[in-house]
This record gives sequence, structure tokens and C-alpha cells, in this order.
Amino acid sequence: MLELDFMGWREMDVAVAGGGEVDAMLYSARLVYSRWQVQCKIGQITMAAVAKEVGMQKVTLGTVILLVSTGPVTDAAQTYRKQIISTTNLHIVFIDGAALERVIKDNATLIDILRQQAQSAIIEKPTPQGLRLPTPSDDSSGGATPAAGGAGPAKAKRSEKIEPTLFAPTYTTTQGQMFCGDSLEILPSLIQQGIRAKLIMTSPPFALVKKKEYGNEDADAYVRWFEPFISLFKQVLEPDGSLVIDIGGAWIKGIPAKSIYQYKLLVTLCESGFYLAQEFYHYNPAKLPTPAEWVTIRRLRVKDAVNNVFWLTLDPFADADNRRVLTEYSDSMKALLRNGYKAKMRPSGHDISTEFQRDNGGAIPPNLLQISNTESNSIYLRRCREEEVKPHPARFPSSLPDFFIRFLTRPGDLVLDPLAGSNTTGAAAERLGRRWLAIEQNETYVEGSRFRFEPESERPKTSYIISAQSNIIPSAMPLFASEREQ
Repeated sequence: MLELDFMGWREMDVAVAGGGEVDAMLYSARLVYSRWQVQCKIGQITMAAVAKEVGMQKVTLGTVILLVSTGPVTDAAQTYRKQIISTTNLHIVFIDGAALERVIKDNATLIDILRQQAQSAIIEKPTPQGLRLPTPSDDSSGGATPAAGGAGPAKAKRSEKIEPTLFAPTYTTTQGQMFCGDSLEILPSLIQQGIRAKLIMTSPPFALVKKKEYGNEDADAYVRWFEPFISLFKQVLEPDGSLVIDIGGAWIKGIPAKSIYQYKLLVTLCESGFYLAQEFYHYNPAKLPTPAEWVTIRRLRVKDAVNNVFWLTLDPFADADNRRVLTEYSDSMKALLRNGYKAKMRPSGHDISTEFQRDNGGAIPPNLLQISNTESNSIYLRRCREEEVKPHPARFPSSLPDFFIRFLTRPGDLVLDPLAGSNTTGAAAERLGRRWLAIEQNETYVEGSRFRFEPESERPKTSYIISAQSNIIPSAMPLFASEREQ
């Protein structure tokens, strides 16, 4: 979660620890270099314990000292920490017994604890004398002007708490909320409020050669366009959560060859800290034979009917259970269970034991998902026609998010789609008893997505109108209580 790499456990090397002992050394070399010196203790964190670690820092060259303990922090240790932080470039972090219990129950609270202590360190650091600090009259060029009246530089507000900007949902259901706006603005607000999702299920605009009305990106620029979402996804996901991306292929303009933009995106995601838990393939047998130039006119290629679906996690052992998505046994398997078979070794070397005769309630599905995307008579499209609302032109079939929601979440978990389109994901989550959040920038698509949540008996004769006041306005009400509060 912290994007730290291990240098070593129980470090006692004289060259590193100067004859002492450090329980762990970690480092980060992302945007800036930092080195973490970790000490674990039983009982109180005393001033002597902190002083010992500060002394070790001269040898370890650590920039952060982290002390973790089962007991409380003494007043003397707190005072000493403040003194060291205010007079050196060291940062000292305490995780006492109470904080440790919170982390054990919910790993994500570690982020909050570290953030709070970093903010307290800012308060302890002295403001350098003579700095010309910006005032409200400064222009956007970054230049600073003296405070009014020539009284010298303005003093910085060091302890002011920044409250998150709250966005109001355009509509709410029994299980979820739909927001109309830019995900890059709304996601940071959700993260600041402590909202964490068990699953991000989304189908971003594909990088197609031909521009579509829903705003797809060119293949070459696609990864750059997607990169700002990656850090937000890592922050909003629960530690054992999953990210599932349904993404189609693209052809290189003018030649019968494929772009590899989706694989470049996959590599970028994995290099940023995600694991590829498994790749899936969404096979749509009803897909039209495209691209026409190479398939139906010049006959150089066959029909392109498969989308990549990447399942990524921050933890390789993230919450998942294939028993939640078992499929019906084939007729031959049903006959085998009914009539039995002789256990033996196959010529391939596979040992077909009596275990294969046990009825497990269904077959384990493969990673090839055959789902036709034919919803021309769906309620969503029918209601869009009735209300003269333009439907989203590139909807993915509801069976796709349905599969991953059942596979990777439990009832009551939160599912997020930050590029929601017509909100197929939210509707699937609602049916399956999961909480959901969806974000879509296009007002027309948001308006049409309401139809997915109408009970048959309550469908109005008049069209829905989204008022200007319902779009992205400040609200005093929190969106969801955090998991810890619940």
C-alpha cells in the first residue's frame, strides 16, 4: 500500500546497523528517495526507545523512523519526538497498541494513521524565516508579493484542516448513487471521505482508430490518458479488493495489424503495483464482422469477436471464490456423476481419481466468457426510445459485471464504476445486493441510466429531467459511512 520495497528483515549488519539491531529496513525510490527504519516492541514506547532509534539513524541513514508497539506511547516519548522532528530532517512515526489493533482489523487504516502523523509533523516543523509567501493578490505565475502594508511575509496557517469537497449524486437508489461529473475530480473526494470499494468494475472507452461519440482515446495517447486514474484506483480500493477492466482491441490505422495499447496499459498497471490475477476473454458470438476493410471486403482477417478483460489486484490473495460462479454441469458430467466411472491414469499422465465423481454443485467456469451483447429489446433501450433519450452506443452486457461481482464480492460490499456510461455495473450490483457508486461525465448517459432502476409498475409516462441543481453541487451530507464506521 505504501509502495515501499524491503531492504531486509532483522538487520544487524555492522555496516548497516552499527552493531545494533533494526527489525526492518525499507525504501522507496519512486518520485523521491526515502528510507524507513522500523522497530517493533512489546510494551510501552519510551523516550529511551525512541532515542536509541534516533542514534541508529546516523548509521542506517534512515529518513523515517517507524516504531510499532503493543503498548502506549509515554508523554516523554511524545515530547522527544516533537523535539527531534522540529530540529532535524527526520520523521518519526508511532503506531501504539490501539493503532495497531485498528490496522489488524482493517489494513487501510494504516494510510490514515500515517497521514495524520505526517500532518502533525508539518505543524512541528519551523517556518523558515524570511520566506516570501504568496498572498491572495498573487497572480497565477507563482510570484510572491509582500504582505499588505509592507509588514513582511504573511504567516502560513500550519494547522488548518482541509475538508473534502463533497459532490451530490444525481440520483440515489436503495443500494447506490450515480454521480455526473469528472472521475478525476470526484474520486479524490470519495477517497478523502474514507470510502473504499471492494471491486472497481469498468469498461473504459476503447482506443479505436475511428473516433466515437462517447470520447474514445487514440491508441498512442491511451496509456497517458489512463495514468491519472491508476493512483486513484489504488487509493480507493480495499486492500483485498479487485480491479476489473473490460477493454477491446484496436487496429493500426491503414494496415491489417493490431495495436497493442491494451497490453501497454496492462504493463503500466502492473509496474505501478497491481498484480495480474488472471486475464479473461469476453467472446461475443453476435459481434459484427469488423473491421470491414480487412474482414468482409479484402478478406485478409477473420471476425474480431473477443475483448480482453483484465482482473488485477493489489494483493495476490485478494478475496475471490470460484464457488460463487459455478455453472451447470454438462450432460456428460451429469451422467458421470449418476453412473460413476473407473478411476485410472490417463495417457496424458493425469490421475483421474474418485474425487472427480464428487458433486460440487456445478462446474468451475473457464476464463473464456461467452456472452452475447444483444439487448435491442432491453428495458433500458425501450425506455430510452419512449423518452427520446439518446442511449449509450457502447454498452457492455449485464452478464459481464454480474459474473465478476458474484466472483469477487460479497453481499453488502461496495462496487465502483468510475467510467459508468449507462451504468450497467450499478444495475448489476443493485440486483445482487451490493452497494454501488457510479461516475459518468455525460449528462445524457446519466439521464438514461435511471431507466435501469425503474420498477415495472412505477415507470412514469413523462420523461426524466436532470435539473442543473442536481449536477455536482456541494453537499453537507456524507455519501457513505466508511466500512470502519459501519
